[in-house]
Amino acid sequence: MTQAIVVLLSLVAFLAPLLAARPDEPIWSSFLGTAAMIAGLLAVIASWRQSSTLGTPAALGRSRWATVGLAVWVLFSILARIVHQHSSTAFLAPMLRGGSAIATDLALFLTAWFLATRHRDGRYVLMLAVLAGSAVAAAIGVQEYAIHLRDGESQWRVFGTSTPDYLAGYMAMTLPLTVALMFSAPTENRLPVLLGLIAVLQLATMLTTGSRFAIVSLAVSFAVFAFFAYRQKKERDAASPAPVGPNSRVGTIAGIVVTLLVLSVVAKPVVMRLMHNDANSGAFRIWTWKGSVHMALANPIFGSGVGTYVYDYPRYALTGFTRLAHNGYLQIADECGIPALVLFLALLVSLIAAVVTVLLRPAPIAESEEPSRLAAGLQRGDDRLLLAGLLAGLIAAMTQNLIDSDWSVFFIGSTFWIIAGLAAGMAQRATGLMDAAKPEKRASLGLAGVAAALVALFTFTNGVGATYSAQAKELVAQGGDAEPAYAAAQSWAPWDGRNLSDLAYKVFLTRQHNASLAETTLKNAIALEPSYLNYRRLGNLYKATGRTADAAIAYREGLRQDPASLDLLLDLASISTPDVALDQYRIIQKLERSPVGQVRALGDITEARFAIANAAVADESRKHGDKASATEDYERAAAVLEKYAKEGGQSNPQQQALLGGQSDPQREEDMAKLYRHVLEALSDVTAHKSEYLQGQRSFYYELVFESLIAAAYQAVGDNANALQHNETAARSIEVKSGTSGYPHPEGDYPITALYETLLDRIAALSPPEQAPQIEARRTKFLPMIKGVFQESPK
Repeated sequence: MTQAIVVLLSLVAFLAPLLAARPDEPIWSSFLGTAAMIAGLLAVIASWRQSSTLGTPAALGRSRWATVGLAVWVLFSILARIVHQHSSTAFLAPMLRGGSAIATDLALFLTAWFLATRHRDGRYVLMLAVLAGSAVAAAIGVQEYAIHLRDGESQWRVFGTSTPDYLAGYMAMTLPLTVALMFSAPTENRLPVLLGLIAVLQLATMLTTGSRFAIVSLAVSFAVFAFFAYRQKKERDAASPAPVGPNSRVGTIAGIVVTLLVLSVVAKPVVMRLMHNDANSGAFRIWTWKGSVHMALANPIFGSGVGTYVYDYPRYALTGFTRLAHNGYLQIADECGIPALVLFLALLVSLIAAVVTVLLRPAPIAESEEPSRLAAGLQRGDDRLLLAGLLAGLIAAMTQNLIDSDWSVFFIGSTFWIIAGLAAGMAQRATGLMDAAKPEKRASLGLAGVAAALVALFTFTNGVGATYSAQAKELVAQGGDAEPAYAAAQSWAPWDGRNLSDLAYKVFLTRQHNASLAETTLKNAIALEPSYLNYRRLGNLYKATGRTADAAIAYREGLRQDPASLDLLLDLASISTPDVALDQYRIIQKLERSPVGQVRALGDITEARFAIANAAVADESRKHGDKASATEDYERAAAVLEKYAKEGGQSNPQQQALLGGQSDPQREEDMAKLYRHVLEALSDVTAHKSEYLQGQRSFYYELVFESLIAAAYQAVGDNANALQHNETAARSIEVKSGTSGYPHPEGDYPITALYETLLDRIAALSPPEQAPQIEARRTKFLPMIKGVFQESPK
């Protein structure tokens, strides 16, 4: 049975960073969570059968009781939310998912603790599984950076299997364990060399993510590790001084040289971010923390309910949307209450105190049994250096969670609690009180077993439901029949309103045009998940069927959930009377000038929807003869649209991330029309008509918008329309190349480079036999274009 526990925990440790590293990844995180809970159930059964079970000495008792208390309080947070909602099942699915995620983490902690106290080889295997998962993830990250470096993108931030910041936090947590294993391994074999190479890979990946605070987390953890490693070296030298051999010196020098060479290649992303400080990133976190503190104080006892942060936070937000609190401690306080945070801190502090107590003892950790081949191959001397590495990894993660909610991402949370369990088990063995531990009461074991079985069942069914849901989304994208897949997903996850919402909106309304069935299904989805998205979908349904009064009610209800939703404000304005619509546009303008518009999670991309509101308010000012105000708002709209176009519109990778990878050609066409309207309006309200309608600035950006429309059509597979819009832009430049030129070019408008890009796209979309004609156009027009727009030949 112990071997089965080792296998299950090792699978979780190895596969989590490879398959469950994306935030909100629903499938593999569920199935790996099931494996973790089965391992916990097996540990309970093993404890039931043994006379000495999960008992702990006094040094670790507080951690254990804090673990139990935290689990109970999380359950209370769910029950309190249900009572507050008058027994409604609203948000039950996210609360069950959040509760099962915490239960999984705590089960991993207790099961790894159980394993480490009873199976020495098992804990080594588990450490190696953590190391192997981290090594593969690091190799993937280094390969990604190498590809971009080859293409000249030396400042590329590596995503790997996750996102840059989460991947950096994971590497900072696992790197100390690698270093500890490297220094603990016998020097007679090649293992230290292999471990040293893995450590270099981990460090390289962490640096190429560009995460600045991960360097701080790693530095703090290495300071902890270095302190205890130095103490242990002094003790060994005092007991039996051993000279350092020439091979050891050569190995150390070689390791330093290799590390420096790697750093010289991969450190550029983080160095550039350190040299060019991104104030927006830090400011967004600070504003998010302020909103999260308000949220915690508004729900101080039981929180908003575990798993509900993403739904409740918008009501307290002082800046833009975010799914997590960017602080692991605030995340717990917001969702489960301040008492839960106190229990969580008590768990960590008591665990660290117990580990530090062991590491400060002069006597080495003693093992009663003879070391196995695995233990002898990995370890020379006692286990204190490994325990110091585990402690340093925990310290790194706790530091990193000051600026990110790393514990809420499955691969980081699961690895953290496995490391914590290993540290607790090794510290317990070091006390020599294993035989003094009291047997666990069977009633407690029975409750733990039932809880583990229930959570395992839930995570498994949730994983199956998520699998069917993913299939349904793929069928929708391919134009297939997604209704059976959504129905299957709902049958496996009956409390999840997201599947019902997608079924209603993407299938019943969009595909089948069955508004009545879509309305009924959406209302059922809202009963389960009354989110702003579901209210917006219901409002859009009413709008499409001419029920504007009902649509307004739905939009306003959605705005109660998220008062700063630009989508809902614009939707409400689109169906309202002119006075009410103007009020919504002015609200959007205020949001643009507030932290919502000025401090954004992705500060280097532009929110083009602000231009819609600015143009609408300017239209009203123009209508009433207020040319000054109209000019100001039109100029603001034009600046927003030009910045959006220059960033690549929907083709921008970060915009694609926000849009879920789905392009919308109609939106790009609407933005192009809006830009033209703004320019025409500016020429009317000012005395500079030629500047706005005939200058190089307007000509350039209208061409860029045309190319963005083409790119959006190409992204959705409509190559014919993509080719047409690229040709329109290219022909416009060719026609203009026959004019007298622009004697005073305005700013940096690289029309020549744009023309070459357009011809490249035209060639890619055209039959091969047209290549000579396209090249002939390039040869003919490029010199003319450079002359007309006063661009000197390269």
